[in-house]
Amino acid sequence: MAVFEDMMQANALQGKDPAIRRRITRASLAPLAGIEAASLAGIRSALATADLSGDPSHWLAADLSLGSWACHHLGNTLRVQLGQTAATEGVATEAQGPGREQRDGMSSAALIGELVDAESRGNTGIIAALDHAQVIAAALAAGPPRSVLVIAPRFDIGWRQDDIACLRFLAFALWATPARLILVAADRHEAGLPDDFDIRWSTAQDAPQTQTEPPPLAALMPSVISAGLSARLGVGEIAREYIARLTDGSTLIDPALRARPSARLRHLFDRLGAIQGLDPALKAFAQLNGSGYHADPVFLVRQAWHSFTIGGHEIALDLMAHAVACAPDTATRGRFLYELQGMRIALQKFDEARMAPAPDPSLPSETRAGIILTRGWGAALSGHPQEGREHLATALAMLRGDIGDDSHFLYFKNIYALSLVRTGAWDAALGLEKEIEASLDASEVETGRRDWPMTYVNSLNQARLYKYHKDFDRSFAYYQRGFATTLGARSESDAVYANFCLAKLHAQHGQDHAAFLCWFRTALHWVAADIPEALAMRVAAGILARRTGPYEPVADRISEVIGEELSAAARRIGLAPGADPPEMVFCRQPTPNEAGTGLLIGAAGWAAILMPDTGMGPAVSTPPHDRLRRLLSGLIRRAAPQATLPARCLAMLPCEGTGEMPLSRDDAWLSAARYGVRKLIYDAHEMTLTPDEQADLLSRRHVRHGFGVSTWAQKSDKVVHVTFKRNLRALTLRGLEAGIFAQAASPVPHAQLATDRCRVEAIDRLERAGLLASMAP
Repeated sequence: MAVFEDMMQANALQGKDPAIRRRITRASLAPLAGIEAASLAGIRSALATADLSGDPSHWLAADLSLGSWACHHLGNTLRVQLGQTAATEGVATEAQGPGREQRDGMSSAALIGELVDAESRGNTGIIAALDHAQVIAAALAAGPPRSVLVIAPRFDIGWRQDDIACLRFLAFALWATPARLILVAADRHEAGLPDDFDIRWSTAQDAPQTQTEPPPLAALMPSVISAGLSARLGVGEIAREYIARLTDGSTLIDPALRARPSARLRHLFDRLGAIQGLDPALKAFAQLNGSGYHADPVFLVRQAWHSFTIGGHEIALDLMAHAVACAPDTATRGRFLYELQGMRIALQKFDEARMAPAPDPSLPSETRAGIILTRGWGAALSGHPQEGREHLATALAMLRGDIGDDSHFLYFKNIYALSLVRTGAWDAALGLEKEIEASLDASEVETGRRDWPMTYVNSLNQARLYKYHKDFDRSFAYYQRGFATTLGARSESDAVYANFCLAKLHAQHGQDHAAFLCWFRTALHWVAADIPEALAMRVAAGILARRTGPYEPVADRISEVIGEELSAAARRIGLAPGADPPEMVFCRQPTPNEAGTGLLIGAAGWAAILMPDTGMGPAVSTPPHDRLRRLLSGLIRRAAPQATLPARCLAMLPCEGTGEMPLSRDDAWLSAARYGVRKLIYDAHEMTLTPDEQADLLSRRHVRHGFGVSTWAQKSDKVVHVTFKRNLRALTLRGLEAGIFAQAASPVPHAQLATDRCRVEAIDRLERAGLLASMAP
């Protein structure tokens, strides 16, 4: 799945408005229907008892009996049956695979930087799961009644976390459609779902089944079988009562034919993996369950990295571990183990990284040092700081001679600095971070390029170290420097984290008004997030002051903590919420606005545009989240006591350009003009912008390169190549856009650039893509 910012960037350059999908409001889970059935006959019987059709043409089915064989298995399976395109962007094929940087794993500084960016964007598995649920619900909403059958994993295989997330979102999304979501389990005790799922089970009347020995090849497929694979898997040879033909031509295999993957079936999995034209992910599944003799470790590594990059972290770890076990020699096994360790570190599986076997002495020194380093990294962050420091010191001494002081080495020095902090050597850690900063500066002078992810990490580490030393000015400066790398491409997690860190810093130094503003912005960004459940683990850990798991449900507790901190900060400055606040739903994304409607309310440090109720619901509506929204609504009401507000309204945070709300009056006025808002209450003072004043503000605003732009190179008069600091992919601009971008290398008045309608539209597209940004005159 493409990252949301990337999709916005691409849509903007194609002239499309940013997509605003109908939100799926997540509240307490409603009971979910469950069928205990070990056969197709039992499933049909149970559906008939519930007055639902037993005709498979009225079903959608995702068969997870043998577990998930690919990332987002549940969501993709249902999408394909609905005639939708599976979310398989960037799929690795046998011929292509991921690029060299991914195959080299953690030996590439560029890949480490990408992992830093990926972590800050949030949990891609949860983001993709919600996207699947939205697409599936939209397709089913306009159709006839359907039964959506999800056959639970069996044989102690267990659910993948991204499938649980998709099932959870589907449970919220499908209640307003004619479709009915039904969980099917051969044994209800094998359902294996988290405790907050309330399954209302009915037991089917199953006829006794005799399992075929050995099972047919089709029964080893961990999914429904596509029409294109049916003949090659011998589906036509299976008795008709053991198969169900679905509407898209795919086949659901009778649960009675399924068998536990075991050593006795390995030869059959080898046959499955040898089928021509098999999807690479299915081939990897077959190799995972077959004999090691037929496994292709290089292919498994390639497929593991592909799964990793699209959010299939659990599958990636399984495939990489199998590649290590099947490696043909010590050197290859060591290289693959190094890459597996990189995945473990990126997923914060520090205990597993610490417990990896010591490297073989015959390995190349860089590989051996890398394994030692990742073991130390794991130890340092799993409660064994002295052990970690010793491993890291050994590894760095080995690596210094092999790779010198390049970007790759700087990341490793950074984690060594963390181990120094964990063992109380604060001053030594700060000295090491200063060395890293000097190396980054020198490299930029020499190459003309800067390692922005490393700059982000280094700046935030120095900010924390100066905070420990109670040096406010330096701590604040380094926080600002680090978070400046995210401007123009801030994720929801970035926006929350930047304000949270500054709130804690201001509070530490008794700067109560500044601390309140930062907590206020933290809370606004949090409740405006479309997918708060996907908050980056590092951010969640900071707010909760403890480590969290990638799929751990912590959103309610985060709402409680932010609400408690915001309430306390407001009390310290004598601020109480206004009386009778309206119900507010918050969002960050641009929302269409009829010219002249809406009201901008703000003050130094924040602004929000209130618009009439659009029918959009909150992303999350649980008691802690609702309490926080009410508190924010009351504080906004306090800032504009004279305003006449409807009982329910949409509060949009105008975060264009930087990814942060307008911090000054001039920026707030420009935002109002851009969104067609004429009425403003700023610092409790009312004013109205006339159409002429709005037009004047828009024409006099200055246009510059986007805050997220890193480098640009003009290849010709009509071709410009642009790279970004964080999160966004490099782009090549051509024609009119290339010329406008080149003209805006220094801030230029909008009126000077926008000389005709085509140029106005091109400037708008470039701004939405993060390539240009506007500044108040």
